[in-house]
Amino acid sequence: MQKFNQFAETIKRLDCLKPECVHNSALLLGESGKLSCYYSPFEYVNKNAKVVICGMTPGAQQSQIALLEAQQRLFNGEDFESIFKGTKETASFAGAMRKNLVKMLDAVGLQTWLDVKSCEALFSSLKGQVHYTSALRYPVFNDGKNYSGTPSMTTHPFLREMLDTTLSDELSQLASDAIYIPLGGQVESALLYLADKGVINRERILTGLPHLRAQMRNESPIFVVIRPGKPFQLKLTQTTLIRVNRRYFNKLASFNSTVSSRSLVSCCSVLSLFYSNASNDC
Repeated sequence: MQKFNQFAETIKRLDCLKPECVHNSALLLGESGKLSCYYSPFEYVNKNAKVVICGMTPGAQQSQIALLEAQQRLFNGEDFESIFKGTKETASFAGAMRKNLVKMLDAVGLQTWLDVKSCEALFSSLKGQVHYTSALRYPVFNDGKNYSGTPSMTTHPFLREMLDTTLSDELSQLASDAIYIPLGGQVESALLYLADKGVINRERILTGLPHLRAQMRNESPIFVVIRPGKPFQLKLTQTTLIRVNRRYFNKLASFNSTVSSRSLVSCCSVLSLFYSNASNDC
């Protein structure tokens, strides 16, 4: 709340309809070489969450949506708690990414564990049971572009400090039995880093889920594993697709849930997996 107090008047004055508002110098939190971090109102923590969906960092699109939503709520005279909650729910994984994230989570059987028809409920009827967050809470950019995992969050001092302070404090407020869904290898490493420090339970992290590429526009979501320096795409086999599904089925089953063997199905009809060095926007 302290940061929001600091930036509330600035947010009121921004032209939030312009994408460049996210890089306004008045929102700058810090810099290190080509890396820069800007404020955007993503502070809300749902302490009652059953599921924690963790992206890498808010991208420019999500940041603009968050700033615009917060600005409108400020002008409406809403209290800070309402602004934080509404902004987080509106902006988190917004755009095409949300639709594809739902398809991906449904494909690995999470909706069965939650006892709902689809994980779309995490953004509607069940939003009270989910906490949307990012390993790097405030949007980070590399040379003005969305941060895509390089340099590593766990080794670069500027980024690691954000894990040790902001993310650590945030996750320590959540229930000990919440399950964590990291989107991509870098996010997974960040959560495991904090698990090794005793902040969260390592056994509650659903590892192995590749990163979702937000920019895709076809009907099937693309799983993206960021491989810096390898500008190629390799379509994975049906066996690999099923292995991803099986890994999650087994992990969810270990939580003594209601998952049944019927949720273990081939996801080839709805998923396409690729290796790519594509940038992120989550």
